[in-house]
Amino acid sequence: CVNIRARITNNAHADALVSLHADGNLARGARGYHIIVSSTMIGGDVIERRSRSLAVALRTALDAHTKLPRSTYIGGGTAIHDRTDIAGLNLIRVPGVMMELGNMRNRQDLALQRSAEFRESLARAISEGVVDWLN
Repeated sequence: CVNIRARITNNAHADALVSLHADGNLARGARGYHIIVSSTMIGGDVIERRSRSLAVALRTALDAHTKLPRSTYIGGGTAIHDRTDIAGLNLIRVPGVMMELGNMRNRQDLALQRSAEFRESLARAISEGVVDWLN
């Protein structure tokens, strides 16, 4: 299905892909968000650099507008995680990121994820991050 999702993204002539997820890491104390970027995208170096700048814009907005901390277990405090094995990102020709918006196995993160107020602030932050990046 990741091939199909990538094809849909590529055929849509989208400006970017922002794929939303929630992590399920089992490590003790694992919580917070991280944004995955790929360094092996078929779109090449320019798309990879633009994807990283999208991740930075999204991180800035999340830090400013949500109560969700940066990941305690991935990204070394940067909340940005480089990967080469995410086909949904590797196969697109536009900038794209995958956002892990909290750890569902962490009680604090799960409480936030269940909160309508948090989800609204998250939606605002993501839209602001994308708009800032586009401008």
